[in-house]
Amino acid sequence: MVESSIGKFEEGDPLDIDSLYVEGNKLFMYVHYGGGCKEHQFKMIGSPVVMKTLPAKRSVQLVHDNEDDQCKSIVNRIL
Repeated sequence: MVESSIGKFEEGDPLDIDSLYVEGNKLFMYVHYGGGCKEHQFKMIGSPVVMKTLPAKRSVQLVHDNEDDQCKSIVNRIL
């Protein structure tokens, strides 16, 4: 599960988003990153500014915290 909030964007650890899709009102992301020895944390941050478009749009950022995982495996996940 990915924590979500509205607020200021922040720096995180590297990851790649391979693809994504929307199902109902949920966003699913296929990601990969280096690690494999610790449980990594993710959070989605939404900009407090909503664009004046129809439908309304908001910028978002996925932040990755690798919990100082020094392992070198490539981990593939769906978030």
